[in-house]
This record gives sequence, C-alpha cells and structure tokens, in this order.
Amino acid sequence: MPIWYGMSWYESVRLTKREMVAGLQEEYVSAEKVMNNTLEWKRPDGTLVVRHHSSDILEIGPDGSIIITLDGYSTVTTKQRVNRYLPYGCSIFIEHGDLFYHKSGLRCVFVEGMKVDRTGVIVGIDLGELIPYLINRRLKIPRVNLEILSDELQVELDRMLEEDYA
Repeated sequence: MPIWYGMSWYESVRLTKREMVAGLQEEYVSAEKVMNNTLEWKRPDGTLVVRHHSSDILEIGPDGSIIITLDGYSTVTTKQRVNRYLPYGCSIFIEHGDLFYHKSGLRCVFVEGMKVDRTGVIVGIDLGELIPYLINRRLKIPRVNLEILSDELQVELDRMLEEDYA
C-alpha cells in the first residue's frame, strides 16, 4: 500500500469527524460530518460553515447570504459540495477551463470570496477581477452577464469603468 506523509492512502482520503473538528481554528457551537471529508459547523454568531478537507468552502450567514471560497480546489467533489448549498437554480461549473457561477441562465466568471444573497444574486465580488473579462471583446463566450450582479455592484462597476477606461 502506498504511503503519503506517513499515512496509508485510505487514511489520507477519509477523515473522521474528530480529525476534522480538531482542525478548526475558531470557536464553534456545533459540528456535524455530513459527507465524506465534509463537515458543517456553526459559529457562535449563527454562521454555518461548510468545510471540505481542511478548507472552509462556504459560509452561510444568518441572513441566508453565502460566501463561496473554493480555496483553489475546483475539483468535481468540491463543486458538488458547493452546489448542494447554493440557492435553487444556482451552480458552479467549469467550461473551457474557466470556472463560472451560474444563476438561471446568467453566468459570471467565478471569483474567490464572491458573496451571493439568498436568491442567488451576486452582492459581493472583487470587481477588479471582472473588468478584464468585460473589456476583452474578442472572447467568443460571454464571461459576465451583468444582470447577475446586484444593482449596487452594477453602479460601482460602471463608475470604475468610466474612471479607468473613459
């Protein structure tokens, strides 16, 4: 049996609830193993956090808003875990090597730490990372549907584009 860092392959893939809880660096109210290597834990402020292996991939606030952080792991399993918690009609997927957030026919290039509300509208995103996709008109596949952004983000993006590219 191959050995990785002193563990067998089986031990390196399957984590117990005890091992996953031991990796938490913050105070928690409750913790529940929900799938292989996936832990749901709750902070004292009511935020539900989904941890896959050692990465917190989702934070679901008491108001229903969701912060998505894949931590660089865009594997099939990680995307499955994220998609399970997203609002109805929303998902994360890969097309032509790019990672996208999708909501009811609209899509946006995925940006680490993006925040969506309980209906799936993007309410928090690093707009600086979207601008290159907006100004590159040669792209054959649209990378950002602006309708997926909240009204406030659309206004802020328009302001940034006017300042920088007028």
